Amino acid sequence: MSEPVVHHSGLSTTFKGIRHDISSPENEIWQFRGIKYADIPSRFRQSTLHENFPPVYEVTAYGPKCPQTIFPVRMEDALIGVPPHIASHVADIFDELDCLHLNITVPAGIKAGDDLPVMVYVHGGGGFSGANSDWWCDGGSIVKRSVEIGKPVIMIAINYRLGVFGYIGSEELGAVNGKENIANFGRLLLSQSSLQWIHTNIAPFGGSPINITIYGESHGSLAISAQMHSSRDFPPFFTRTILQSQILGGPLLSDPLPLSAANTHYEATKTALNITSAKELEVAPWQELLAAFQNADLRKGFGHVPTMDNVFLAENWREGLKNKVSGKGMELLIGCTGNESSVLKMVLCSAPASDAKPPTSSLIAAWSTILPPQKVAEIFDVYGIQPDAEGEVAADILLQIAEDVCWYRDQEAFAQQAREAGMKVMEYTFEQRQPFGGPFKGVPAHSLDLAYLHGDPAIFSSCENPEQEMKAQRDVQDHWIGFAHGEIGKRLSGEEVSVFGPDGENKEVSKEVFLSEVRRGKKWNVWEGIGHAGMEGVLMLSMMHLLGVLGQGVAEKEKEVEEGK
Repeated sequence: MSEPVVHHSGLSTTFKGIRHDISSPENEIWQFRGIKYADIPSRFRQSTLHENFPPVYEVTAYGPKCPQTIFPVRMEDALIGVPPHIASHVADIFDELDCLHLNITVPAGIKAGDDLPVMVYVHGGGGFSGANSDWWCDGGSIVKRSVEIGKPVIMIAINYRLGVFGYIGSEELGAVNGKENIANFGRLLLSQSSLQWIHTNIAPFGGSPINITIYGESHGSLAISAQMHSSRDFPPFFTRTILQSQILGGPLLSDPLPLSAANTHYEATKTALNITSAKELEVAPWQELLAAFQNADLRKGFGHVPTMDNVFLAENWREGLKNKVSGKGMELLIGCTGNESSVLKMVLCSAPASDAKPPTSSLIAAWSTILPPQKVAEIFDVYGIQPDAEGEVAADILLQIAEDVCWYRDQEAFAQQAREAGMKVMEYTFEQRQPFGGPFKGVPAHSLDLAYLHGDPAIFSSCENPEQEMKAQRDVQDHWIGFAHGEIGKRLSGEEVSVFGPDGENKEVSKEVFLSEVRRGKKWNVWEGIGHAGMEGVLMLSMMHLLGVLGQGVAEKEKEVEEGK
């Protein structure tokens, strides 16, 4: 077998990669890690394409990550619950100005002219954590499977700017650095110019420059949907999209920020650092800047969202999708896992424990401050919450409500908007139960689909039913691969929903069956007539109630006492 080398005349370089560990003698996979795709001229400036490479470019190691808070346990690890012998992620090497890299995974022996479909993956992590070097972002497994079934693809995983480096925004920054630099510093990821790098340079790696599927999970999905709503048009070679587990505009969790709110966060960050100007902010140590921005965030725990800067995202952004000429004819696959609220539960359980658990009656009183009492009673009746319900019982139902309002109803609404915009829309749900262990075992948790999409099949070897899990993995991978090849759009009408799991099942059901038997669609009428602001109010009050019921952590001051500080 030849060496993992790609001679790239367009970039005047030779890329030298590695043989992926997942390779077998009959199915070798190559990976080119840490290819720089964009330059960051300075903090709070939009990035620019990088196309200047040395004659020989060793791409055998992952590139640096965007600086981020290091957590004792990564969110995805907690939700997926993989065995401890699986390495969560590579060493945390941070560089705020050198973090825009991509990893290209290909079948061995590829060459220019093969024109394989290209799948570009955008990782999640709330916009404040994650990197393309995380195991759940690796392309080895899905590329190997694509070769096994005779439908080879190329997979590219991208890093992007996180936290303060991607999501700070203010009118002052625009005044000092130009209108393009007012906010949304991570947006090159999905703009015309970033995908232009792949479009222009993927052919020598065996990829098709005009057959590109972009897909993302959680915050990655939100970022893609933001591009779909943005003031900027789609690149013409951006032909298919997969949105997994989040879209822009969900009440409370993923609504974009008004510029005024971004201004407030920006000023609070400066105050925390005891500085007064954008110039001082640009030279503050990144560790201090990151901490100040995080601590000043009124949305802390909910993840970052784009700002309505009227450059990338307009104030009337919801009109963007239907006005996009380039969206017509695009194919969209959209779906969620069967228990998206698991990510909320994980965050809420980490909050400090409350001395006195709030009674359910206090929630009724709180909701009644923003909704008519009869509407509150109707919602409680439809969802089966008794006024005297125990805290844990009511909490489980409140999490169901959060799922319906923040994920499932929005998915249906977005799918319909996309159809009206001329897109071919297909839907799915991931219902396979988490088989590994930990607090979410037996739950089709948020992020669990990534283990099946990108995990090495070996991770299932110690499960109770390895073959069932591996079959479920093959089914998910085959669907995504088939979608990238354009086959799913030809096979399905868009009127059905693909169901993956539980117990390794894979079937299509009608939308009516899906909404009535898989989702809680029959309950959703109760939300009619409650505006977006009302939804956000209900959710905020519910989150405050859940903090008191589910919190199991230790307050910061108590931590300091325990640690002898």
